Amino acid sequence: MISPELDAGIGTWMEFVCSNLMKDHEVTLLTSSKATRKVQCHNTIKLDSWDFPPKYYYMPKLKSLIKNHFFEKFDVIQIHGIGSFAADYLMLKKNKIKTPIIFSPHGGLQPHPNLSFMRIVHDKIMLKFNWNKFDRFTAISLAEKERLCELKFDEKKIDVVYNGGGDPNRSLNKKITDKKIILYIGRLSKPKNVDLLIDAFSISNINDTELIIAGPDFGALEYLKEKTKNLDLEKKVIFKGRISEDEKYELLSQASLFVHPSLTDVFAITLIEASQVGVPCLAYDVGANSEILENGVSGILAKESTAESLSKEINKILFDNELSKKISETGRKLIPQKFNWQNTVKSLEETFQKVTH
Repeated sequence: MISPELDAGIGTWMEFVCSNLMKDHEVTLLTSSKATRKVQCHNTIKLDSWDFPPKYYYMPKLKSLIKNHFFEKFDVIQIHGIGSFAADYLMLKKNKIKTPIIFSPHGGLQPHPNLSFMRIVHDKIMLKFNWNKFDRFTAISLAEKERLCELKFDEKKIDVVYNGGGDPNRSLNKKITDKKIILYIGRLSKPKNVDLLIDAFSISNINDTELIIAGPDFGALEYLKEKTKNLDLEKKVIFKGRISEDEKYELLSQASLFVHPSLTDVFAITLIEASQVGVPCLAYDVGANSEILENGVSGILAKESTAESLSKEINKILFDNELSKKISETGRKLIPQKFNWQNTVKSLEETFQKVTH
C-alpha cells in the first residue's frame, strides 16, 4: 500500500482495510514521514518528504527504491490518492516496475470549485500523461467511475469498490434531551460546503435546536465562525474541532439529524457511520449520495443545491417523527449490509486476482 497522506477519508480506509487484509495477506504500508495517523500493518515504511509544495509529499528516496528494484518483492501495489509525488512518479516510471499496480484516486479527481491554484495546474499537466499504464483502477462509487471515464481512464480496467463505514462493534445509547441537535462531522474545508449548512440552519429558525460542527480545520474555520457571528448564531452553533472516535459516537448518540452538505464529495463515509447507528441522514442529491441513501427510505436527499432546499428538508425530518423513525430504522438495517469493510476487502481481493493471474 502506498499512501503519503493518512488523514481524513483515506486514513479511515487504510485503517479498516489494512487490518482486515492482514488476516490473509502480508501488508506493507509506504507513507510519508509527515503522516501522524497510525495504521496497523505488518510493515510500515516512512519516507522523508518535503513540506513544499503543500500536500504533494515530494519523496526523494522513492527514486532509489525504484532503482534498487524494491517494489519487485511484492505481488501487487496499490497507490492511494491523486496529487502526490508518489502517484505521479510511479505512473511515469511504470515501465521500470514489473509488479502490477492498482491506482485508487479516492474521489480526488471529482470537479471541485475550490481547488488550490497549484492543484489545478498539477491536474491540468499530469492528466495529459497516460495513466492507463497502470494495470487497474478502483473507484469508490459508480459516480467516480463515470468521472474517470470522462478523463479517459480505461473503463475496462475500472472496478467499483465501495467503502465500508464505521465500526461494526459500535452501538449507541441514545441521549434524550429537550433540544434537537443537528450534527456535521468532517473536515472544515470550502469544498465541504459547511457554510450552506449554517445558512440552512439560520433559515430554519427552529427553537430549542443546536448545530454542532465537528472536525479538523482545513482552512475554513475562521470563515465559518465569522459567518456564524454575522448571522447571530454564536449561541446555537458549536464548533468542536478535531474529535476522537469515542467523541464522534458520543455526538452521534445525541444527534437528531446528521447533515452532509458537500456538493463535491464522491463518497461520504460519515453518511454510512451515522446511518448504521440509526441517526437519520440528510445530504444533497449529488455524487454517490443516492448510491448510499434511498430518498425517503434510508435517508433524505435534497434535490436543489441551495441552503433553502436543505432548510426545507431539515424542517421535514425534525418535525415528522414518523418519517424520522422510519429512516432511522431502515438505515440501521440496510446500510451495514451493503457498506461494510468486509465487503470492501472482498471486492478489493477480486481486483487483486485480476492483476495477479
